[in-house]
Amino acid sequence: MNIPSHKWPQALTLSFHTGLRPVELQWGVQVSKELFGRVIAIHITSAKHHAWQGQPWRRFWFNHEDLPIALGLTHWPQQTFRQYVALHLGAGTRPYDLRRNFASQLLAHGYGRRAIALALGHDGMMSLDHYLQDAQWPLACFPLHIEAGVSGTNQPSFFKRKSSSLRPSPTSMGVRSRPFDNFS
Repeated sequence: MNIPSHKWPQALTLSFHTGLRPVELQWGVQVSKELFGRVIAIHITSAKHHAWQGQPWRRFWFNHEDLPIALGLTHWPQQTFRQYVALHLGAGTRPYDLRRNFASQLLAHGYGRRAIALALGHDGMMSLDHYLQDAQWPLACFPLHIEAGVSGTNQPSFFKRKSSSLRPSPTSMGVRSRPFDNFS
C-alpha cells in the first residue's frame, strides 16, 4: 500500500518518519534546514529521560528532496493526534503503531538494533522487541543521520551508563551519532 504522506498533516508525517512518541509531539518538534539547505533536521526532545533511562534529545537528518516538510515548531495535543491517526490510517490504528512501523522498517532496511534503539530514544535494547513487528506501511524515505544527546553527569555514580550502542568521538561533547553505515 502506498501512503500519500505528502497530503498528511505535518504531525503525521513527522511521527511516521521518526517514530516519535505522542507526548513528544505534544511538547513540540523542531524542524529546520541545515548544511546550506540540503538537509532537513528534525529535533525531538525526549519524553522518557531521567538519570538512568533514555536520552535528553535526538535528531534525524533527511535529504530535503525526500522529505518536503514545513520548517518551524510543530506541536499537537495527544488527543487530536490520536484522532488524526485513526482518520488517516483506519479506526483501529493508534499513534504507537506508527512508532512500531518506523522501527520495523528501519530493521528491514539494514539498520542495526542499536541504531533503532537510538532512533526510538531508548538507551538500551531491552524493550526493542516490542517495537520490531511486521511493518504495515512503507516509509517514503529514511534518515541520512541519527544522533542523540547523552547526559551521564546526572546519573548516580553506582548506575553510570556503560552503553556501547554508539561510540562517541572525543569531540562529540555528549552526543552519540552515526551516519547511515548499516548501524551494526
